[in-house]
Order: sequence, then C-alpha cells, then structure tokens
Amino acid sequence: MKAQYTPDEYVAELQRQTTQAASLVEGLGVALLNWQPMAGKSWSVGQCLDHLTRTNTISLDAMRAAVEENRDQLEPRTKDLQPSGPVTRFYVKFSEPPPKMKIPAPKKIAPPSQLSEDVLTKFAAMQNCLVEFLRQYGGADLGDVKYKNSLVTNFRLTIDTGLVILAVHNRRHLWQAEQVRKNPSFPRG
Repeated sequence: MKAQYTPDEYVAELQRQTTQAASLVEGLGVALLNWQPMAGKSWSVGQCLDHLTRTNTISLDAMRAAVEENRDQLEPRTKDLQPSGPVTRFYVKFSEPPPKMKIPAPKKIAPPSQLSEDVLTKFAAMQNCLVEFLRQYGGADLGDVKYKNSLVTNFRLTIDTGLVILAVHNRRHLWQAEQVRKNPSFPRG
C-alpha cells in the first residue's frame, strides 16, 4: 500500500478506513463484536477497533502538543507526508498487512476483553479528529516537527512519520478484523 500521501490523499485514506470499519461491524451484535478466534488468543473485531482508537488518541494528543509548542516555527508544506529515515520506512513497509510478525501491544493501548456496540462510533470519531488535524495543519511542513511517542519510550518521530504509521497501523488491524469475520468458526446467522 501507499506510504506517501498528500494531505488530501491522507484524509481520503482515513475516510476509506472508517467506511471499512463500518462494514466490518455491520450486523454484529455485542456477542459477535466480541467473538475471539483461537479460543480467545486473538482479538475480536471490537478489540481491533478499540485498540486503534486508543493508539490514535494517544498519538494525536502528542502530535497536537508538538504543533502547539512549535506553532511559531511552522513552514509551508513543500512535500508529501512520508516517513523519515530508513528505519521508519522499513517499519512502515514491514507493518503493512498481512502482518509478518505479531507484536504485543503495550498495556495502555491493549483493548479490554469485552466491548459495547459504541466501539465503531468511538473509532469513527477518532478518525474524524485525525481528519480535522490534517485539515488544520496539513498545509504546514510537519516533516520537521518531532513529537514524543509515548508508546515507545525515548523515541521521537516527525509528525508526518507518525501519521503515516497510524494509517498503516489502521490497515493492519482492519485486515485483522476482516480475518476474524472470515474465520470458519465465526458464528453465522
């Protein structure tokens, strides 16, 4: 998939992901939303969406704080959103679905075992917050503004890199949620 976006392309990708999430939960009641494959060793559709909401919320809060701290230094955007440096480019490529490796989620972004039907509403609202952030700051060069990634200690990313990682991370877990729905053991009807 894509690892470089204009701000408008990024917004379109977020909107596509929100539509995909809505189709994944369509017709699912609470029980099916929380159904986990592999006898509970893999996440449910609801847990995938909750995890994305938690991750994106924490990341966006840190990005907003970095923009506020650097507001007087923001320059006009001259290039697309893209990951900076070979390590983050590799990570983005490596993270595209299907996953090449299972990476355990830190506790602060791990979903609870049971979720209510409002998980899609919360995910869609968070996606909308990301869209609004891009609409507000997409014209600024965020490829030089770094934020503290509170999910990985002592690691700072550029906001452009972080945004690309969020899009890829969303795709990864939406793909995972699709696999739950496709699971032969998934309760039907």
